[in-house]
Amino acid sequence: MATFTEKSEYDKIEIVGDFKGVHVRKLNIVLKDGTPISSTFERYVLNPLLINESGNFIDNPLTKEPDGVTDIPENVKAVCNLFWTTEVKNAYKTFLESELPSS
Repeated sequence: MATFTEKSEYDKIEIVGDFKGVHVRKLNIVLKDGTPISSTFERYVLNPLLINESGNFIDNPLTKEPDGVTDIPENVKAVCNLFWTTEVKNAYKTFLESELPSS
């Protein structure tokens, strides 16, 4: 009887733009008896700041992927931490504040 398994690999991590958005591509592979028979890609973007439920800017905690379930892998966290300097976070916050509607 054939054995089917799945595995995921993070095969592309790119840094994009002035605010160092981290674009992640995850390759999901289905294997039959150890041989790949199908694959799909998932993509998501991580930004240095988030807005919490109170409307305040907070550092991205880098805990879960956008699905809310999968842990962000250590190599992705390392890239984020390398590029998300205080200077980048401050510039991103200034940009976000300028985009908020006036009250």
